[in-house]
Amino acid sequence: MAWAAKQKKPGGDHYNLYKDGLKIYTTIDAGMQRHAEAAVRKQMAQLQKGFDAHWRGRAPWGTKSNILQVSMQRSDRYKKMKASGKSEAEIAEAFRKPIPMQVYSWSGTDTKTMSPMDSLAYYQRFLNAGLLSVEPTTGFVRAWVGGINHYIFKYDHVQSKRQVGSTFKPIVYAAALEKGLKPCDYFANERVTYPEYDNWSPRNADEQYGGEYTMRGALAHSVNTISAQVIMKTGVNKTVAMAHRLGISSNLPEVPSLALGTADLSLQEMVTAYTTFANKGYRVDPVYITKITDRDDKVLREHRKGSNERKVLSEQTAAIMLYLLQGVVEEGSAGKLRSQYGLKMDIAGKTGTTQNHADGWFIGITPNLVTGVWVGGESPEVRFRTLELGQGSRTALPIWGEYNRRLAVSPDFKGFYNSTFTPLPAAWQASLNCESFRAEPPQENFWNAYWIM
Repeated sequence: MAWAAKQKKPGGDHYNLYKDGLKIYTTIDAGMQRHAEAAVRKQMAQLQKGFDAHWRGRAPWGTKSNILQVSMQRSDRYKKMKASGKSEAEIAEAFRKPIPMQVYSWSGTDTKTMSPMDSLAYYQRFLNAGLLSVEPTTGFVRAWVGGINHYIFKYDHVQSKRQVGSTFKPIVYAAALEKGLKPCDYFANERVTYPEYDNWSPRNADEQYGGEYTMRGALAHSVNTISAQVIMKTGVNKTVAMAHRLGISSNLPEVPSLALGTADLSLQEMVTAYTTFANKGYRVDPVYITKITDRDDKVLREHRKGSNERKVLSEQTAAIMLYLLQGVVEEGSAGKLRSQYGLKMDIAGKTGTTQNHADGWFIGITPNLVTGVWVGGESPEVRFRTLELGQGSRTALPIWGEYNRRLAVSPDFKGFYNSTFTPLPAAWQASLNCESFRAEPPQENFWNAYWIM
């Protein structure tokens, strides 16, 4: 609509989207979109059932009634009553009065008698989701699911911002590689206190410590203590600069806890960043309109190939990041993509879980597609009470797995099932010849130490 308001027809009037017969061509692949919506619908219905059982008889937000107050003030009913001059007392009374209404559920639409305030509480209990699937070489958006039901929940979770958790860690590691840290450097898995940052002392989610990890192992097992060490060696400012180069447009807190994903970012920003790893270091901004023509098929606007692309990483760093992120699937938190969903193609990716497990994430890369999934409540207070149930591998990853399983078995996407990444050149592969974990450093040989001296 913003574009149409600036474009004039030959007669001098501006174009009207609804009356002038314009044809808008999108990048959306109808088949992928159907599979994406089906995957969200299937997995979210199951997840909601478990969530309702988890909170049966209790409100997920506890005594924090301000959640419902904020939701009320955002509603169309409240805004209309306020605009008509109703007082807060009158509005509150109207919101407490039971009336017949249609309510949404995963099993269908029901007619119930409840107050508007009860309706708000009812809808606050729903978990929602966002999915974005982008072709990394072009930036073409192939599937975009903004939520579980746009008619009911008019909010786009692809562009909304939530805390990103460990999905931010690959950006930290990319900045480290660009600075010169080596993928086979070992880091001790131990708690460290940083006095210069108010005695910040990050801990691992599983409270397990000991041994040493390389970058691949630390990413595969999402080791917080090592991500903290990496950002301290790299520099917070260099990490922030890397994030912006990769397509993160939001403001970022310049603190080391950024390494653990404390920033609020959109799914669109995060998927954009990951496309760089899949595209040899070239960042491609998402494109969802290829062209617009008038009623006579005259082209009024057309996407120019490469206009949304720029080099922001070395090809070697991008390739190594793909290798490191494959460890998450081969030896880490995304292993069930193989065992449960039977996916055989090459996959690189990262799970993410935020503070109090309010947000679950998984961003995965296949040879021709980068797909990100977010799952959470409208309010961060609406969440599972345990990490086991609320982690990204339990909430977001199943949607990703189901979506890619559907693509893999569909005859419309031949070759997807067995697709592979470009093999690493031998020289780069040599720099990755190390174990992901070792229990303790190798003992130094006395005679070697003597001769070195």
